[in-house]
Amino acid sequence: MEKNGSKFRRIEQIDTSQVKTREGVARITDQALAALDGFLDECICVVPAAEVTGLPTSGFVSDPTKIAAFVRTVSSAKQFVARSIAEQNPNYLQPIPCAILRYDDKVLFLKRKKPGHPLHDTYAVWAGGHASQADDGPEILINTLERELSEEVFIKEAFALKRTPVGLIRTDQDARASRHIGVLYEIVLKSGDVALALNQKEFRETRGSSMSGRLVEVSRVGDYYDSMGDWSKSIVDHYWPEQTPAERHAPTLFSGPDSVAG
Repeated sequence: MEKNGSKFRRIEQIDTSQVKTREGVARITDQALAALDGFLDECICVVPAAEVTGLPTSGFVSDPTKIAAFVRTVSSAKQFVARSIAEQNPNYLQPIPCAILRYDDKVLFLKRKKPGHPLHDTYAVWAGGHASQADDGPEILINTLERELSEEVFIKEAFALKRTPVGLIRTDQDARASRHIGVLYEIVLKSGDVALALNQKEFRETRGSSMSGRLVEVSRVGDYYDSMGDWSKSIVDHYWPEQTPAERHAPTLFSGPDSVAG
């Protein structure tokens, strides 16, 4: 635990030194099942929908006043509920800290390969995810983002993070998606070595789903627009409007199940 404890989000300690073997096995089983149940249906951060006003139901919000107001709402009104409840309850909105990652004139593209995932087989120009109870603190959004970057793209302290978010993102594609609000940050990779590592053919998230990544020149972002999710399209519309195509077919960026093409 002393050597490797920091690599895990949570460690369950089960002391069976003072119990009989059968009782110890039962205790281990009970706590292990409870821990797995909590992992599968973890408590995530939500804010009451009634507390969030003045935001469109879809698109990119760049107004610093509205962004700051939402961040304050997260800080003051946040609650933690089981993810299964949050995903179904229209009275809750879920803040999703996320970031675009840039290096020189390139931006990181991700593509998840997990059937059933809302972003399966689409290109994403952002990385991030849900805030959990373990991320709680004065800077819960930053805490979440740093953890997600470590877990999702395996970078830690290898980037410069602008700590003030630059946008809010929403989509009204469906009821579930409408309950998520992306809080977008900007990240600049510190070195070419890190950029090279992100250009590997495949890497895996800690939760087991497979994902590919590649740094793409900004001048080519529009080539993949039609195969992006709504959030990514909103980011491209905001940052690189000249790359927003009226009608274009996407070339192959990730070819095959386990490889990345140039």
